[in-house]
Amino acid sequence: MKYTLHIGQSKTGTTALQDFLSRNRKKLREFGICYPDYYSGGVALNLENHNAFSESLTGHKRFPRFTAEKYFKQFNDQAEKFGCHTILLSAESFFGGHPRAWEIPPDRDYADMYGAKLQKLKSLIKEQPCVVVVYLRRQDERLESIIAHSIRYGGLTPHHTYESDEQIVQMDLPRMDYARTLEFWKNIVDPLEIIAVPYSKGLANGQDTIADFLGHLGLEPSDFVFPGLGHDEHRSLSAEIIEFKKILNRRPKSKNEERVTHFILNKLDDEIGSRRKYKIDPVLKQWVMSSLQHSNDLLADIYGESPGKPFFPSPETEKTLDKKSLPVDIAAIEDEFKRMRRTPQITILYIRISAARYLRKHSPFIHAVLRRIFHVLSRSGR
Repeated sequence: MKYTLHIGQSKTGTTALQDFLSRNRKKLREFGICYPDYYSGGVALNLENHNAFSESLTGHKRFPRFTAEKYFKQFNDQAEKFGCHTILLSAESFFGGHPRAWEIPPDRDYADMYGAKLQKLKSLIKEQPCVVVVYLRRQDERLESIIAHSIRYGGLTPHHTYESDEQIVQMDLPRMDYARTLEFWKNIVDPLEIIAVPYSKGLANGQDTIADFLGHLGLEPSDFVFPGLGHDEHRSLSAEIIEFKKILNRRPKSKNEERVTHFILNKLDDEIGSRRKYKIDPVLKQWVMSSLQHSNDLLADIYGESPGKPFFPSPETEKTLDKKSLPVDIAAIEDEFKRMRRTPQITILYIRISAARYLRKHSPFIHAVLRRIFHVLSRSGR
């Protein structure tokens, strides 16, 4: 059996790619490639990615909460059942995920814990052939996305991590040394090949990313149907919406209320968002890229297109948040947020979210069946 691992990283079109791959499981099998699903009680869960498996490599459990060994057995059983020669796995938490900066105890360092995760993966793959594909984003651009993400999902993470932009930079700096991370993969997992692709504006469109990835699989995009890609909820929120979420994060909320908040903020962004990206201080960005210059030079030498050419293209100038208009923006957003929270639609959504969370915890089989039904209905456009 051969393994192809798409290891991320996050914020490089992974959700669009995973949505496409999960929609095309049957078509991929025609080419001998198994993009495996998870099964609970014999019911396919139709999960788009393999982050649950990746997280299990460090002992962390997320739905459907299996061990790494059980996941891996399911993957191989599916490949054998359909007569496939390759198992394709996609999880941005392979490259990132656990260990996270706030989880590292004083007597351990990031390299030790990250290496242990890859050793667990290697113990499952053993000596079978493996190819690794990774899309990498300029560290300063990724930081802006990560900081906005930390603020946006602050109420759903086990630890409220965001305090300031500078604090996130210091915490995440070890994970931004891409050359060192890929060296871990080379030395521990020992793949046949590591394909590292710089993520830029040319790949920012979901279908362009998909076409690029299919090329690395040796497949032609013309062999596939490209349905309208979903997951708009994963797009970046406008900068003023992120600033408003900073305020909301100071107020204690239940997980169910936090999920309702996300829904409302997505709607508000559609209706009144400026589409301006959250930006960090230019001086901080320059410091980050200077600190990582040697690492990026190594990336260019090992994985670049041609000698002497930088691995990452120069960034484009984008609109930034007008701080002078911020108080007006925040006041308008808060008024509209309160109005939407009182609507019957949002009350029903809160009840639905609460019921789903209860079933997921207390009756996972029923949850899996209902999730399957809703998944089919949503993809059929009903």
